Amino acid sequence: MWKCSLFQETRNKFNMLASCGQGAGGLLLAGHTDTVPFDDGRWTRDPFTLTEHDGKLYGLGTADMKGFFAFILDALRDVDVTKLKKPLYILATADEETSMAGARYFAETTALRPDCAIIGEPTSLQPVRAHKGHISNAIRIQGQSGHSSDPARGVNAIELMHDAIGHILQLRDNLKERYHYEAFTVPYPTLNLGHIHGGDASNRICACCELHMDIRPLPGMTLNELNGLLNDALAPVSERWAGSSDGRRAASADPWL
Repeated sequence: MWKCSLFQETRNKFNMLASCGQGAGGLLLAGHTDTVPFDDGRWTRDPFTLTEHDGKLYGLGTADMKGFFAFILDALRDVDVTKLKKPLYILATADEETSMAGARYFAETTALRPDCAIIGEPTSLQPVRAHKGHISNAIRIQGQSGHSSDPARGVNAIELMHDAIGHILQLRDNLKERYHYEAFTVPYPTLNLGHIHGGDASNRICACCELHMDIRPLPGMTLNELNGLLNDALAPVSERWAGSSDGRRAASADPWL
């Protein structure tokens, strides 16, 4: 009745597909099995053990989004699936939190085309027929190294990056003010400064600094539009320090816009 298959993609990760019924179309219930890393110091319970307290369930990914699979099993427990007129699929994908590699691999290697799909991301129990995009960008600033005893003989890339960050944060505020999609819990595009690295010693002028950031655009925003906004935000830095800043995309999934 139910058929379950595992599909290996990259890095020894697996997708799982459970199916019931045959034919074209049908309904796909989809979710992902991975989570973001957890901060051990902020947990008062074992994140890898599901525990209940005060009517709430605690555990890594209970909402985003392992709980969805529990809901599916509970919903189907009393359903006579032999009476379904079209197939029913349950898909669990890997690497959603980073590269979407599991979903990408599945889309590229399967002929499955359901009529409808429900993706069980937490949306406060309100259906949302849209999805934010995801772009990971990096900005590299190249300065000029030198000894810290004579700062005027070098160009400190960290100081230039400080200037650039100010303009990026202004862009973040502008995105929040200009764009809205009320169906989302966070109804505006987000921009997160996630990782920065520069310099190699306290007594050397930093010659190179690199900042990685994450942008979650709203439906309808194009990649060209976002790149244009980022370039405009950094233009004052580029003009002031010509040849020092290089905005480049470090990694990017095709945004679902």
